[in-house]
Amino acid sequence: QTLALEYFRKNRCSLYEMICEEELALYNRGDSGECRVVDMSRNFIAAVPYASAGPYTIVILPRFSGSGAEQDGGVDCSDFTTTPDDFVDECAHLLRSCMVRLNTLLG
Repeated sequence: QTLALEYFRKNRCSLYEMICEEELALYNRGDSGECRVVDMSRNFIAAVPYASAGPYTIVILPRFSGSGAEQDGGVDCSDFTTTPDDFVDECAHLLRSCMVRLNTLLG
């Protein structure tokens, strides 16, 4: 989080939003060689980080900023206790999809 906070202070935009935008641009271009999107839903994206701490790392990021979720006019997903249930359910389905893919890959 420290890196993300430093990035925000320097660039005045969220590091995670920038990652989502870049990954979605690669995905929408159909560039399967560089695209790291594992799966996505309406409000979340699961992707393999460019530089991860270890193998099989997947991050799930919101596809919206805290000030502008598509249907709710702003949602803070940094704390699941305050996140609306439908967003938690959507994120859980995406997480399950990723775990099934990893299970299939690793056996």
